[in-house]
Amino acid sequence: MKVKLRIVYPTGYVERPILAEAILTTGIKMNILEATLDARSGELIASLEAEEPEIERLVGFLRDRGVKVERIVGMLKVDKDRCIDCGACVSICPVQAIEMGEDWSVRFDEDRCVGCGACVRACPMKAVTLV
Repeated sequence: MKVKLRIVYPTGYVERPILAEAILTTGIKMNILEATLDARSGELIASLEAEEPEIERLVGFLRDRGVKVERIVGMLKVDKDRCIDCGACVSICPVQAIEMGEDWSVRFDEDRCVGCGACVRACPMKAVTLV
């Protein structure tokens, strides 16, 4: 099962190697899609593939160490009736999860999406929402 997690480090936790320990302890590899960290706190979006019991073990490991974890399920909803394929969302996407097809239609890749909301703010037709 492939899932995305939002992992939030509270103040004072960023200097601890909690994520490295979680990976080494559980054996679950993670791909960090987006990270915002400073000396005090941080937040990252990670993608991983594992069976449900392993995912729960990883989430429990992180939570036991004071890190907040939430699953991200289906980030984008596009109302195709409202979308006019203008492309305003394409260039604003920081992870290139949105592209303009050869037929000039806008295509969304939810696997790459990190839920930043830039496309929602850019859409003049209000056709894109985060769920």
